[in-house]
Parts: sequence; C-alpha cells; structure tokens
Amino acid sequence: MDDPIAHKGFWSWHGWTGTGPLWLSAALLLLVVFLQVPLVPQIAVITTLAGLGGLVRQLVFGDYGHVVMHAAASLTGSAAVVLGLFVLC
Repeated sequence: MDDPIAHKGFWSWHGWTGTGPLWLSAALLLLVVFLQVPLVPQIAVITTLAGLGGLVRQLVFGDYGHVVMHAAASLTGSAAVVLGLFVLC
C-alpha cells in the first residue's frame, strides 16, 4: 500500500488549502458589509481563484479534497466580490 505521508512532492501533498479559501471567503463575506475598502473584494478574487484551482485539480487528478468544498469556496468568494463591489458603489 502506498503511504501518502512518505511522498514529499508537490502532487501528493494534502494540506489545509482545500478549506483555506472557503474559510477566508466566508470571513471576507462577513467583513465586506462592515468594511467599505477596495481591498476586501480584491482578496476575495484571489480566494475565488484559489477555490477554482482546487476544483480543477480535483476534477483532473481526483486526489485533492472534495469537489463540494472547492465549489463552495469559489461561490462564497464570488459572492464576496459581488457584494463588495455593490457596497463600494
């Protein structure tokens, strides 16, 4: 049996990055209502792209977390971007 911890390469690393964009997007979605600064939607764009990157990697390689987690991170980040731009206008 192949031990995933024995591999130290990039393609076999499993860490917090699957849930990182989700929690950061959720925090930004809560903060965007109270903070009317352009930096919040910009960070939300980055977390959305990170969630989409995880989703693409999961769909291509099938070894990187759950599809629903990455999709939720992307949708939450997109909602933070849209709401942030709506609040700024």
